[in-house]
Amino acid sequence: IYSAVQYFYVKHVGATSLYPSSGPQSGGTRITFSGSNFRQTDSLSCKFDISEKVVPATWISDQSLFCISPQSLSATGTRIRLTGNAVDYTNETLSYQYFQDPHCLDVNILNGPVNGNTEIVVSGTGFINSTSLLCRFGEVVVPISAYFNDTHIMCNSPAHAAGDVCLDVSNN
Repeated sequence: IYSAVQYFYVKHVGATSLYPSSGPQSGGTRITFSGSNFRQTDSLSCKFDISEKVVPATWISDQSLFCISPQSLSATGTRIRLTGNAVDYTNETLSYQYFQDPHCLDVNILNGPVNGNTEIVVSGTGFINSTSLLCRFGEVVVPISAYFNDTHIMCNSPAHAAGDVCLDVSNN
């Protein structure tokens, strides 16, 4: 007498790229992966080698998925590997860089016209000179207009209805 259960063979998950390739230490960055043989399973996940943290992945298609980066204790690089069964991880490792969270501390001007285009110098910490460095006025995201150093940047305010908005800076 035999007792049997189903065992299913699948092609090995392959990872070819990720975007973005960096994010803040606080985590919370949506990282999208491209690759092959992604299957929609409860075990689909991403492993961040530096901390050995495994986070769930969300299936988009056979060639795309995403996961949310966990918090890191330091600004450092890590490798990310993917799995579809929580046991067998990709041979390919993709590099991801954690950076210090940017913080806004002050601005040189506190108000401007509703039509925007006011040059605002933002003082803070952790600004990284890249095309991904952005200012956000409320819900409106604009590229920086000048990078001075890791503590000073300039943004041009966008047009906006009269009223208060929060000004944030993001490195990604």
